[in-house]
Amino acid sequence: MPERPDMGEPVRILIVGAGRMGRSHARAFSTIPGVEVVGIASRTGERAGRLAADLGVRAWGTDWEALAEETLPDACVVAVSHALNEEITGRAIDRGLHVLAEKPVAFSSEAVSALAQRVDERGVIAMAAMNRRYYAGILAALEIVGYHGGVLGVTGLYPDPVQPARADGTLEAFVYEKWTVANTLHMIDLMRFVGGEVERLSGEAAVHGPTGECSAVVMFRFQGGAIGTFSEYPASAGRWEMKIHGDGVEATLDPLEDGVIRVGDGPLRPLPTSRDPKGIKAGVRPQALAFVEAVRDVGRVTYPASDLHDHARSVELAERIAGIIEAARGTSDRAGVTR
Repeated sequence: MPERPDMGEPVRILIVGAGRMGRSHARAFSTIPGVEVVGIASRTGERAGRLAADLGVRAWGTDWEALAEETLPDACVVAVSHALNEEITGRAIDRGLHVLAEKPVAFSSEAVSALAQRVDERGVIAMAAMNRRYYAGILAALEIVGYHGGVLGVTGLYPDPVQPARADGTLEAFVYEKWTVANTLHMIDLMRFVGGEVERLSGEAAVHGPTGECSAVVMFRFQGGAIGTFSEYPASAGRWEMKIHGDGVEATLDPLEDGVIRVGDGPLRPLPTSRDPKGIKAGVRPQALAFVEAVRDVGRVTYPASDLHDHARSVELAERIAGIIEAARGTSDRAGVTR
């Protein structure tokens, strides 16, 4: 089992990937006292070099494992392309590094579970980077709703258009075909996070001929007794929205970074904003703090983080929802609907 860093020494972080999320993670960790970003790797090295210069990081390059040998990190952040995420995460775990890996850590729940098993065998810390779990407004809403008896229901609305992303063409082709796991997973994970484990799931989906987009409405029965609905209308305008329903209390997050709450007949009151004053992507800095705490002090992943066993359950839920959507597509194809 890897030793936890000495309290008098900084936690040494290696950043693997210098794209949008890699930059956000690097900036977040560089603001935390007692943390040192010791190296940055990227595919060509160009982005890594620019980011290293910006943050004053000495070591950078294209070979992350060579950088690991050189810099001796305690942990690494994996923020690479979707096609490489599972492989590099697995190799980092096998090297005995603690890992914070971008989502989805792998594109099947079975593969995520296999990585979780390797984490258990190596005795390392591994977190899936589900930064929205750290949104201050969502956490505050859950605390207030919990004080009034707990969550009775959760409503999620997620316009998630894949067509513009496909037209942009910056991601690997297979990502667009697995969009529910690749991107809709954000809201699916939040539904689990707020409502709890899912006891039953059902839903309907419909393909719209002019756009080829597939709308879906999914109904949840959570094990704790709460119920929920998740609606996805990719061809519609709008933004991500969530409502958390309690006993005489309701919170609305619209967009997810900001929200309001009403208790009884009282006025709407603002929830804490999740927007970072340093301009870092919302939720990324508190997530980085929690990762450092797990590595240095606690020795395990704690609420609200998602370890890989937990992440596998969210990916499995996304797979089930994707099945509802694919069933609708198959029905449309058989009916001769043009997509």
